[in-house]
Amino acid sequence: MTAVAVSTDLPAYRAAIAELAPRARLADPTDAGPVRVIDGRGAWWDRVSDARDAAGIVLDEPRPASEAVHRALRDLPVPVVVVRRRLRADVTADAEPPLAPLHVTLDAWGPPADAATLLRDAVGWARVLGGGPLEVVARAVTPLAATLALRGAAGGASVTRAVAGGGRGGPSGAGGAVTALALGQRRVEVRVDAATMTTQVAHDDERGRRIVSSRRESAERLGLRRVIEAVATGAVLADLDDLRHDDVLATG
Repeated sequence: MTAVAVSTDLPAYRAAIAELAPRARLADPTDAGPVRVIDGRGAWWDRVSDARDAAGIVLDEPRPASEAVHRALRDLPVPVVVVRRRLRADVTADAEPPLAPLHVTLDAWGPPADAATLLRDAVGWARVLGGGPLEVVARAVTPLAATLALRGAAGGASVTRAVAGGGRGGPSGAGGAVTALALGQRRVEVRVDAATMTTQVAHDDERGRRIVSSRRESAERLGLRRVIEAVATGAVLADLDDLRHDDVLATG
């Protein structure tokens, strides 16, 4: 097995590389086109665009971006994994939406500095539990709260985000909490506490209540593992398309 070279200065990702040996190794200056880990703070889109020659990209906690930014990145020739700790790929798979959900409700709260990203990730959960893309029906925004009424092919969703506290929360700025409820032929409940890095998913149907075991893999290891698999198999990832959808709906 040939190890995939990964270029990063972020300590948590360097630790994840060590955990994934021999599938991954830390890149050295002689490596051409390694996988690049890009910090999502600041103008991350410029760094992503500059990484077109990479084997793959892991984008860590990107701050919200405009639709124009996303349009400019639609033709990237490499797989991109977006790490969103409140919206992990493995957890969203555990929270498979009910068939033909009638309605999805999202309540989120977090510190002011993280408000825009928190709203975007809450919209992401509405998309996941609603079973697909959504559109905005109505929007109300105040300095302390935002409410979105959304509509999709399978039903509607409401998202409320409140601003509370003054800090940034957990690792990489992903703080706050999200609670989600999807009602349909079965009930799906999701509770995300990003400050403590815990997520609980529960399903209720005619057989009773089933609580999904919490995921223990670090977000960094998961992100690297997904990009390595995409590089090896040529899989097409939807992470950037999903990010664009959520950013556009959240920012209006």
